[in-house]
Amino acid sequence: MKHRKSLVWAGRIVVLLVAAAAVLILARSGGDWLREIEAQNWAPEPVPLSASVILLAVSLWLTPSGWIALCSSAGCAAPSRELRGVWLQSQLGRYIPGKIWLVAGRAGYLRSRGMTVTSSVAVPFTELLYTVAATGLIAACVSVFTPGFLTGGILGTAAAIAGGCLVLVPLLRPAARLLYRIRLGRDGEAAASGYELPGAWLSIRLLLFYSVLWALRGLSLYLWLHAFGVPGRGVWACTAAAPLSWLAGYIVFLVPGGIGVREAAAAAIIAGPGGTGPVLAAVAGQRVVLTIIELVLAALYAGSTPLFRKDGGK
Repeated sequence: MKHRKSLVWAGRIVVLLVAAAAVLILARSGGDWLREIEAQNWAPEPVPLSASVILLAVSLWLTPSGWIALCSSAGCAAPSRELRGVWLQSQLGRYIPGKIWLVAGRAGYLRSRGMTVTSSVAVPFTELLYTVAATGLIAACVSVFTPGFLTGGILGTAAAIAGGCLVLVPLLRPAARLLYRIRLGRDGEAAASGYELPGAWLSIRLLLFYSVLWALRGLSLYLWLHAFGVPGRGVWACTAAAPLSWLAGYIVFLVPGGIGVREAAAAAIIAGPGGTGPVLAAVAGQRVVLTIIELVLAALYAGSTPLFRKDGGK
């Protein structure tokens, strides 16, 4: 109980600090941004706007496929539609301060399917690891085409974490096997923990899969900005902004959904001189569209999950 109260108060303090920082930034630069936003012609072009929304929806619908592959690899026999529905509904837990509810929802579901505690917790964290590692791969690729696109602060931290996860991925399974061999005198982590990390082939597929998804998100963001005529640093900056802004919002884990943090991080990467205001407004607008898509998909799959199914999941 004390730990829960401490977490709640810590969350409130972090939110207040972020709000205070936002107020200070707005007081210093808000006037210039508002003038830039007012000067921007917001009449959208229908073709790139529609393409952006479609890409965003498709990428979000595809994202649970990595979770489904990991669940199947761990021995979960649930149908793909049910797993996709659980992922889409638990994804809404990121709007609760702490983001632990997102992981807790997926882990709790796997536990209810008879999986071990270790496997139930490991699968969502493994999914997060590959998502972050793909962020590192995207950042590395973009750096080749646009050197020096990253700024310091939280973006530099996000890039460093992503790069660390990318390096960690191929070392995880050999390290786990070595650890269990030293501790238990035998090989194979599954025998000891009930969960076996993905092998090389599955790791490669997951890393490429999440990288493609981030590239789709980046292209969607580029088309969104292009539809409104918002100036930016081009498609490569948008490709980097999509995953790195997500990770920046994840680092500030007590801010629900990374609201404000993601938009600011994306604008820091994308916006050119004198273009911060329109980019912020455009990115915030796409965030609203993303939230609507999340709610629609979660509702569409509600009947396939144990929480809402009439038979109670039996």
